[in-house]
Amino acid sequence: ARLLKVRCCDIFLKGGDATMWQSRLSDFVSIQQEPVTTKSGSIFDKDAGKSVPDPFKFIQENGAQFSVYSLDFDRRVLGLVRVREGIDIRKAPFLYQAQRKNAEELLLVPFDVLP
Repeated sequence: ARLLKVRCCDIFLKGGDATMWQSRLSDFVSIQQEPVTTKSGSIFDKDAGKSVPDPFKFIQENGAQFSVYSLDFDRRVLGLVRVREGIDIRKAPFLYQAQRKNAEELLLVPFDVLP
């Protein structure tokens, strides 16, 4: 599993037609705290984010802060997001839009480690 600092793609930040798009993990770009060798900003870059060696322990300790955002069946990964503090995504008309707009972290959990 990997934990990434993220923001939503520019198309959504610039007022793109977000209501017509389904939630996808590619809605996010990785933002790094440290310099990286890759320039794509893709959340699927091997070097993006921080490794989470024990996803179950991580979710037990931090799971209440994350909500399921999307599944990627081609890459066989579950994506959960943590939004900025103080944002109540439950009040949004469309949960995925509030998650997308306010996401700070993305936890990618491979299907292979899920029960």
